[in-house]
Amino acid sequence: MLKKLIVVLLMLLNSQVVLAQILPAEGNTLNYRIIGFSFPKKDMIFDCKLEIATGDYHSEESFRKNIIKTINTTKSNTIAEVPLFACRYTWRIVDANNKSKSVFHHFSTGSLPGSNNSRLSVKKTARKHQDAYLFADNTRTLYDMSGNPVWYLPENTVNSTHRVLDLKASPFGTITFIADDKVYEIDYNGSIVWQPPHKAMISGDSIEHFHHEFTRLQNGNYMVLGCEQLPCLQCLNDTNFSKNYKANQKLPDIPFGTIIEYDKNGNILWSWKSSKYYYESDLHNYRNLGLPMVDMHENSFYFDEKDSIVYVSFKHVSRILKIKYPEGYVINSLGEHYKPASPAIGNGTFCNQHSIKCLKNKNILMYNNNSCNNGLPSILMLEKPKAGDSNLKIMWQYECQAEGNRPEKFTTGGAVTEMSTQDLFVCMGNNYGKMFILSKKKEILWSGVTEIWNESEKKWEPVGQYRSSIIESGKELERLIWHIESQGSNFDTN
Repeated sequence: MLKKLIVVLLMLLNSQVVLAQILPAEGNTLNYRIIGFSFPKKDMIFDCKLEIATGDYHSEESFRKNIIKTINTTKSNTIAEVPLFACRYTWRIVDANNKSKSVFHHFSTGSLPGSNNSRLSVKKTARKHQDAYLFADNTRTLYDMSGNPVWYLPENTVNSTHRVLDLKASPFGTITFIADDKVYEIDYNGSIVWQPPHKAMISGDSIEHFHHEFTRLQNGNYMVLGCEQLPCLQCLNDTNFSKNYKANQKLPDIPFGTIIEYDKNGNILWSWKSSKYYYESDLHNYRNLGLPMVDMHENSFYFDEKDSIVYVSFKHVSRILKIKYPEGYVINSLGEHYKPASPAIGNGTFCNQHSIKCLKNKNILMYNNNSCNNGLPSILMLEKPKAGDSNLKIMWQYECQAEGNRPEKFTTGGAVTEMSTQDLFVCMGNNYGKMFILSKKKEILWSGVTEIWNESEKKWEPVGQYRSSIIESGKELERLIWHIESQGSNFDTN
């Protein structure tokens, strides 16, 4: 009796393993059109074919009449793109000689949110980067270079009313983003893989107030920007403020930035606060509306893990700091410097910047909103400054072009990333939504604009981007599909 029970249990266990090998799982609704198909190796006799049909079928005749795609493969996993969202599909595996056929499997693609009132309008088609894909955080969608949506962030992951920021792929086959003061790491299916502890440890508040940038580092840890609100103690030193200040009156709060590094278990490994730097630096001389009140929250960071330096960008004071990690002291301060009673005038090189990167040659790459000078945004490459030297030498620059219905001044958003080809992927912020790929020879290789439909005026209009990001090739997209770390994987790719 015991032997029979063991045999039954083994059979059930084996059947569960086989089912686990079959992807997409039976009856699943997918939030993407580029799909990883996986099946047991026993279904593959030498060469085989993946057959996909539109519709839900259970008979040979109806299935064969509606086959839309056949892919030959010698592996037990392959990737295929289906044409439509909000559609049902049936698929199976057939050996090359049509002698052995798997059972029919079924799945659906979900309805793309906002599909009728948002789009990516391609302005210049790609020749060099046709295999790339673009995340647009304002539409929560991944597009191919022709502007076709291929993936979307499911609403059961994040409520549709929450603004999504900094949507991008990680080196670990996952996707990270910020929404409603929270950070998320998800897989390709939209399932949450990691979040930090709910209890705040750094801000002094009930939450950490996560904002602007959340990145999974190459070492596997997580780094994110946060915020703390502190009373404006410097206001007490201001004569005009002191005249009207009453004892026990609450001082106005100033937002100060924090940086937090977590490990996979949610433990805080390192943190840094801009409030300490503020009181020890020249920034206490800054004046806003006549008062020493400055918004010291950061809007971008870059962790040079090799050299143990964290670069941090502060938009409202037009400043970039180089911080020694893990010691936390400031190695260098780049940008405008403040003297007593001097107004902010811009440092002549950059102001209200929104993206900071350190290149392999240690030069600095920046998206400069340039709003202090009422100009168009620019992309700057600055020579690596020597320790203690705040002088900046521009090695290369490009003034971003804007056409048609655009803001008069770019004050927020935007980003730039150097690609593996050394071309630049740029996202212009504000309410413009333009993205483009730029060569170092300043040639536009591709461009597009995210747009929404204005029903009252019956026309498409640009919609604001915070930051968009790029997946450079289909090979990189495979890492998301199979949840593969870039350092390598045991997944069957032979």
